[in-house]
Parts: sequence; structure tokens; C-alpha cells
Amino acid sequence: TARGPEPEQMGLAPCCTQALCGLALRHQSHLQQIRLEFHRLSEENTLLKNDLGKVRQELEAAESTHDAQRKEIEVLKKDKEKACSEMEVLNRQNQNYKDQLSQLNVRVLQLGQESSTHQALNEEHRVTIQLLTQSLEEVVHSGQQQ
Repeated sequence: TARGPEPEQMGLAPCCTQALCGLALRHQSHLQQIRLEFHRLSEENTLLKNDLGKVRQELEAAESTHDAQRKEIEVLKKDKEKACSEMEVLNRQNQNYKDQLSQLNVRVLQLGQESSTHQALNEEHRVTIQLLTQSLEEVVHSGQQQ
């Protein structure tokens, strides 16, 4: 490689030349460290970009899941409201049926009492009919003997 003029040719003292060489070596070493740090940071940046992409995908998946769950919760709330409404209707119907059953039970008791009264009257009428029949037979029998 073609080099520039030697430091001695430029009129520099050997101590200056040595100082410049030392500075150049330190500068070159520092530049190498900067390049290594740049390379390390570039690799780290690539890894972080990959991680960011994964996190974004996970976030999108979580948001999608959240939206689906939110919609499902809305459907469940509507179903619950409908079920509660239907339950209220059924409770009213149930109470209505209980009231009707109670009224029917009262009516059955009334009819039972009326039936007992009618049975007692029927028994009285049977006895009366039996007595009248016997009396009639006696009258007929005594009329035949005369």
C-alpha cells in the first residue's frame, strides 16, 4: 500500500511520530470496540424486533380472545335476562295454579259436605220409603182380609 511521506520527511520529531502512532493505535482500538458494540447492539436490536413481533402477535391473539369472550358474555347476559323473564312468567303461572288448586280444594270440601248432607237425606228418604212401603203393604193386606 502506498504510504504517505514518512514523519521524519515531514519534519516531525520521532517522539511526535511515536505519539501519533500511539494515538492512531488507541483510535483504531476504540474504533474496533465501537464496531463490536455496534454489532452487539444490532444483534440485540434484531432479537428485540423479533420479540416485539411475537408480543404483538400474542397481543392480537389476546385481543381477539377478549373480543370473543366479551361477545359470549353479552350473549350469556341476554340469555340470563330471557331466562329470568321466563322464570317470572312461570312463577306467576305457578302462583295462579296454586290459587286455582286452593279454590278447587275448597270446592271439593264443599262438595264433600254437600254429598254427606245428600247421603243423610237419601238415607232418611230410604227409611221413609221403607216405612211407607210397609204401611202400604199392611193396608193392602188388611184390605184384602176384609
